[in-house]
Amino acid sequence: MKKNSPISVPAIAPLNELIPASPRPANLTAFRTNPSLERFLRLMRILSTYSPGLAAQVSTYLFLRPRRKALTYVNELPAGHRKIHILHAQRRLVGYEWGSGRRKVLLVHGWESHLGHMLPLVQPLVAAGFKVIAMDGPGHGQSPGHLTHMIEYGDAVGQALRQFGPFTAVIASSFGAAATSLMLSREPQLKVQGLIMLSPMKHIWQHIQIFEKILGYPPEMHERILANIARRVAVPLENCDVARAVGRFPFPALIVHDQEDAVIPAAGSREIAAAYPGSVLRITQGLGHRGLVSDRQVQRWILDFLLRTMR
Repeated sequence: MKKNSPISVPAIAPLNELIPASPRPANLTAFRTNPSLERFLRLMRILSTYSPGLAAQVSTYLFLRPRRKALTYVNELPAGHRKIHILHAQRRLVGYEWGSGRRKVLLVHGWESHLGHMLPLVQPLVAAGFKVIAMDGPGHGQSPGHLTHMIEYGDAVGQALRQFGPFTAVIASSFGAAATSLMLSREPQLKVQGLIMLSPMKHIWQHIQIFEKILGYPPEMHERILANIARRVAVPLENCDVARAVGRFPFPALIVHDQEDAVIPAAGSREIAAAYPGSVLRITQGLGHRGLVSDRQVQRWILDFLLRTMR
């Protein structure tokens, strides 16, 4: 992994000092994981030709069902961890907590990930005096369930805030950042002092677009899949817009995105920051989509933001 360069990444700067980048399409290479998946996708494309309705139903199921990553993180948990459970929708989601500080930070991972992705942040936060809670979202990691979506995922984050709060801040990554932001806009009574978004997804349509590109369906399948997803999410999809949601937030935010993110282009974070008066945007170089949490400079930005926004 390439390291972040202090030369290419400025100190905290106003948004208007950041040079806009041209949006780039998501690079889907990382999602095409094995020949078996490719064979399955070819069968789905054939099905979409002969039975588009059935193909749309199967596709919606696949869209809502995250693939689980290997649970290697259970052997890599930082010292002092305590297992907890978040009670959500008659399920016991799995999480861990560290530290005993009065101020709490909640860590939220992204799609098809687990709390292990956020572990590099635990020790720096505990050393700074924070109590840290990390959770596996519905259908992810050790948590039960098979199907989930952005709204339900956000509701689970909201339940963690209710059950273990109050929290100083939420640090959320990618899909988890979008789910958290939308939830906070729906439930303004769940107050935090700050929000940190790492490589955030801007809109649920971005998630759908990535999924449809993986499937490689003809364009006429789009409306069928969209209608099915809208019925399951039960919220107008046009309302699942992070840039629209954050404009009403009364608390500050730190947004960090890598210029070379091949999964979710940094242009989305620029739009979010432009719509969020209380935000600071940081653009890194060479860390990609998943390298932010492990980078020491990014960790320093996070700690600096938290220490300045605490009350």
